[in-house]
Amino acid sequence: MRRRLVIFAIAALLVVAGGYWWLARQRTATDELTLYGNVDLRQVALAFNGNERVAEVLVEEGDRVRQGQLLARLDTSRLEPQVAQAEAQVAAQRAVVERLHNGSRPEEIAQSRANLEQAKADAANARRLFERKQDLLNKGAGSQQDYDNAKAGIEMADARVDLNQKALDLSVAGPRKEDIAQAEAQLRGNEAQLNYLRAQLGDARLVAPTDAVIRSRLLEPGDMASPQRPAFSLAVTDPKWVRAYVSERDLGRLHPGD
Repeated sequence: MRRRLVIFAIAALLVVAGGYWWLARQRTATDELTLYGNVDLRQVALAFNGNERVAEVLVEEGDRVRQGQLLARLDTSRLEPQVAQAEAQVAAQRAVVERLHNGSRPEEIAQSRANLEQAKADAANARRLFERKQDLLNKGAGSQQDYDNAKAGIEMADARVDLNQKALDLSVAGPRKEDIAQAEAQLRGNEAQLNYLRAQLGDARLVAPTDAVIRSRLLEPGDMASPQRPAFSLAVTDPKWVRAYVSERDLGRLHPGD
């Protein structure tokens, strides 16, 4: 009886060893490993980059959206006139800078010369009138008041000649470098303000940052949007990530790149 038990135990050990050897060979031959885990989808909380009323929401929950697709937009009725005003200011200041760079036109210089010649002619007439009044006063036929008025006329005529001479000199010399630099700096400031307003106008459009699925629609038309308040919750479906768990006995079968 005892001998039979020993033989039975030895046979059982051989069967177990053979089964383990067969399973090991099958696993090595197929090199297949079955794992269990979860498919993780990355989430995106998408919000407007501005504070304004929501004007329109264009997608529903469950919709598949493509990268760059318009999802919603804000009310821009107050922002668009500011952009138009800034564009007009930039255009006007750009014209000023261009005019300063071009300097005086030949027609403007010619007009300044004509004004100077006219002033010189007026001064010559004023001087002849003064000489007549002085001669009459010396002969006792004129009044002191007429003499004084004629003398004042000469002074005013000479002042107009000097003024027109300076105007001609400025026309010929053109604008100063400091004036051009100031105008260019003003133009850069106007352009920066325009770019800022255009960026705000662009922020009024909320677009999908990547291909995704709308999980939640969190704002409706009429709601007040803000950067701290998401308008949508998106599920990014590509790429998908799998979190799998490997038993300790199978760790040796995994290698980088598998």
